[in-house]
Amino acid sequence: PDVKEVSGEPDPTSPTFHDAQTQWSDPAVEDHTYSKGTTITCGLTTVPSSRSRPVADDVLKNDADCLLYTGIPLLEFKTLVSCLQRFAPTSSALPAEDLILLTLMKLRQKFVIVDLARCCKMSPGQVSKTLKFWIDVMDEHTQDLIPWLPRKTLKATLPH
Repeated sequence: PDVKEVSGEPDPTSPTFHDAQTQWSDPAVEDHTYSKGTTITCGLTTVPSSRSRPVADDVLKNDADCLLYTGIPLLEFKTLVSCLQRFAPTSSALPAEDLILLTLMKLRQKFVIVDLARCCKMSPGQVSKTLKFWIDVMDEHTQDLIPWLPRKTLKATLPH
């Protein structure tokens, strides 16, 4: 039998041969033709922050604020920042102090990443990468500052 080229819906009056390989156009694809137009590119660019002071200076006014958000007093927070800021990536738009505050706020208060992103004007993905980076840095460079009891003592004091 002759195979006829078929496009769109079949003509019911013309006898055609169809086998398992025949593919019909899907009308659902034709419903949304606006997506097939020219691509529009957004001309917006990110403007560097006009902040001259870190966000931490506005949020952490005293020990009570610092304890609430980070779990450590203000002097210890400033000391931690001074020890860790040399490890900050140079590509970051925010100062190391704000990134460390962001990390400690997540650890202490369990803020949702989207809330932290909105607060710091970052994308949630960037907040997630920042948290991973700073948690690793803090782990590596502060482990000697955290006094751990010997394992034997810990096991002996565990509830039965």
